[in-house]
Amino acid sequence: MKRIFFSLAVLAACGSLWAGPIDDDIDRILVEYFKIQRALAQDTTKGVAEASRRIASLAGTIRAEGPAAETAAAIHQAASALTAPDLDTARRQFFDLSKPLLEYLHQHYSGKGEYFRYFCSMARKGWVQEDDEVRNPYHGSAMLRCGERIG
Repeated sequence: MKRIFFSLAVLAACGSLWAGPIDDDIDRILVEYFKIQRALAQDTTKGVAEASRRIASLAGTIRAEGPAAETAAAIHQAASALTAPDLDTARRQFFDLSKPLLEYLHQHYSGKGEYFRYFCSMARKGWVQEDDEVRNPYHGSAMLRCGERIG
């Protein structure tokens, strides 16, 4: 019995070592990020400013060091700047928010969530989605299916 408990404890410890330093924080941020991504793909800014404020707030509470702290700071800065006064501006600002998330997911993320990274060669920009059906936030209905999965 002690051997089984010890083995489970070791596996749990190893699992937490394999997880990225701020995976849980990124998961919470992505919930709001996806609201922005879906709105822009639907050619609207409705809810974008509110979601970006929540992201800025969440990112501002992350306590990390090294590259994870830099990621949190970049997310906070980009979300704070995403004011969405109009659709074109919101789409430009959205890429600034997408960059640190794409990088983190590519390099560090090993959490429970499954997220899909996309790139649009026409916009020359990437984004993250919670499902694998392309919905381009940079072109919306004009080119909704433009993009290819990169991860």
